[in-house]
Amino acid sequence: MTAVDIVGSGFRLSTSNEVVGRLSVCGDCERSKVTKAKTVCTLCNCNMDIKARFAASKCPLDKWDKPQE
Repeated sequence: MTAVDIVGSGFRLSTSNEVVGRLSVCGDCERSKVTKAKTVCTLCNCNMDIKARFAASKCPLDKWDKPQE
């Protein structure tokens, strides 16, 4: 599925500030594994660099702030 498909299906994208904040939280998390290519959550096995970009996404440990409507 492409980003166009995701947006077209109703998924709202996070703001730039939300993405930066979410990835900052991930960078400090004990469950985060950072490689040269990506940041992976070892709890949900998601690529957080992608997951953080979608407003409906949630941290499995509930560490992210709720997106503003």
